[in-house]
Amino acid sequence: ARSDFVQSYVINRFSSAQLEIRLASHPAQAVVEGAALCGLRPLIKGRRIRSTYGVRSWVDAEPQLDDVSRHRLFVGNPTPRVARFEILTCIGDVMNLDHPIYFDSYTTHPQQTEMKYEILVSPHRDPRYPDDPDVRTLGKLLLPITPADELKESFRKIRLHFIFGKTECSVFGEDLSSGEKREMVFDFLD
Repeated sequence: ARSDFVQSYVINRFSSAQLEIRLASHPAQAVVEGAALCGLRPLIKGRRIRSTYGVRSWVDAEPQLDDVSRHRLFVGNPTPRVARFEILTCIGDVMNLDHPIYFDSYTTHPQQTEMKYEILVSPHRDPRYPDDPDVRTLGKLLLPITPADELKESFRKIRLHFIFGKTECSVFGEDLSSGEKREMVFDFLD
């Protein structure tokens, strides 16, 4: 900041780029002004995802792909189901900050009063099951919902919104029938 040589080099090098050049009289002043300007006009528009994120979801079993030991039967549904790692975004993807990713699901019976979601993370690009090696639970989301007898719909559509920010991922669930919402935040720095 105090060097005449560095100041003249910066002015000569960048003046043709039509950039605003600020010269501070002290190095600490340059750091503080630079931090304040970056805070006012963030330079980071997106981030490269460092892990694969997903949701535990029960889906119809695919006999040619899913081992029979993974099959589960549920009351009222004769079709075998398996727990699946439903991928939301993969390691290496570039996400725009504050751009949501949606995951939709439906209630399973009209008197249901809550939806439970298990948010998963993996260091691998293509996990298939929640119990694959290195898959771990990032957190659980519990969304209270209004029973259907108070609403017109007998089954409700639930939407999860995943928003990847600068150092965290916020998730909120929304009952699209009643508008009820629940939010949680995961810090990537942990």
